[in-house]
Amino acid sequence: MSDTQLNSRRVILPFLAIMVALNIVLQVAIAFAGSEIGVTAYLLTAAVAVVYAVYHWTHRVTLSQIRFGRLVAHLCGFLAVNLGFHLHAAVLVSSNDEAIRGDASFPIDDQWFGVLFGMFVIWGAGLLIHLAASIASRGFEDLHA
Repeated sequence: MSDTQLNSRRVILPFLAIMVALNIVLQVAIAFAGSEIGVTAYLLTAAVAVVYAVYHWTHRVTLSQIRFGRLVAHLCGFLAVNLGFHLHAAVLVSSNDEAIRGDASFPIDDQWFGVLFGMFVIWGAGLLIHLAASIASRGFEDLHA
């Protein structure tokens, strides 16, 4: 790509659109499965993860040529996936749906707890490390060198 074509609108924005679309499909499929986090959710989340990984691998050079490109792409995936699950959970909680309710010893279903907190915390920690490394490396300042 030429310098005029190499920008986030042409490289990262389509990825964001794909991630949002895939996660809408994911959440609709989970809703049709009774809003239970089970095999359907696992398989579709894994499929989203494969798309995410393939994009990052195939666009690694291009992303490194855009200011904070890899970081922004990381953030796009993080937000699309986690926000989808959190919005779904918010609908379930506000409608008092039994799919998200836990038992007497734990207020939220174990599987929902895992995707809402476990995935968010682990992936969020990785994103925070990526953010700190991106800022500390100052590599974005030497794009045209």
